Amino acid sequence: MKKIIILENTYYTVLSLRMEILRHFKDKGYEIYVLSKAEKNDIEILEKQGFHCIPVGTVVLNPIKAVQFFLKLIREIKQIQPDIIFSFTIRPNLFGSIAARLLGLPIVSNVTGTGPLTKDNGFVYRLIRLAYKFAFLRNQRVFFQNEDDYNFFLLNNYVRPNKAILLPGSGVDTEYYSPRPKTKNEFVFLMISRLIKDKGVLDYAYAAELVKKNYPDMKFQLLGPYWKQSTAKNTISEAEVSKWISQGTLDYLGYTLDVRPYIADADCIVLPSYREGCANVLMQGASMSKPLIASDVTGCRNLINDGETGYLCEVRNPESLAGKMTQLYSLAVEKRLEMGKMGREKMIKGYQKKVVLEAYEGEVNLID
Repeated sequence: MKKIIILENTYYTVLSLRMEILRHFKDKGYEIYVLSKAEKNDIEILEKQGFHCIPVGTVVLNPIKAVQFFLKLIREIKQIQPDIIFSFTIRPNLFGSIAARLLGLPIVSNVTGTGPLTKDNGFVYRLIRLAYKFAFLRNQRVFFQNEDDYNFFLLNNYVRPNKAILLPGSGVDTEYYSPRPKTKNEFVFLMISRLIKDKGVLDYAYAAELVKKNYPDMKFQLLGPYWKQSTAKNTISEAEVSKWISQGTLDYLGYTLDVRPYIADADCIVLPSYREGCANVLMQGASMSKPLIASDVTGCRNLINDGETGYLCEVRNPESLAGKMTQLYSLAVEKRLEMGKMGREKMIKGYQKKVVLEAYEGEVNLID
């Protein structure tokens, strides 16, 4: 039985974003090992589905702990002896690629987004940029989710042109994320996101305050987990969320692995992010025929035809976001429904999950 290793930051991310890939190859007879940060409940869910979970921790800024993580990663990979490795997100991509190179194993890395990588001149991101000069040199392939990241890596010689492939994000299963009837009469804006500042959570809360001054009955919902994997300055605290709830600014829904019921009862999906790879929640919302509002940034603008399937707002500008939400609310119901319908058509034509699965299968076939 051939073996595939999946490297991710957290098991939650595997469950929420990578399950189609895991199931696809498991159904084809591959043995799947998931190496990530230990989270007991998520591990139990994965193991019940027949996947092997090996907690390897995560990378922290402490150099000693980073070295310990890397050595543990190498030991586990060497023991498993996989036929190929799939890695996702910055830290697993970097450490996984270097480990695979040292062990002489094929690896396919997916650049799911770069965050502040392209502009932040702090020590950490300068170090990451330097690491990329070495990490991707021997990768079998590097997948990208948007043209900006693709061009940035090629321009800076982080990856060779013959190794780089542009995908339609992570793709979306348009049958799984299909339209459902709305069960509530209230008008709802819904933001689905990890609770970090780079996703625009603070902008969403402030924009909600502005809109509620004129439309006090409007509902603003926030769905997603608190996130400790980010830096302290980028983390949204429980105290902040509690304050918004007590003030009546928004409703916090916790988090779930199945977002479809919440999308179904929303009138618009909002994501004022500062940068994305290719925003999964926007693809899911559009696939369920919901109009979208998002920042005019990499990883969001490609998913919205401005004025046709939703609206683009200025990044880091709550006033602009509030204006777009008010504009969408003021539309006739028929117009909003038409926006959602056109958004679903866009997903069906250009962002199907099967395209991504075929790309991964093509890489596995190269080693057969």
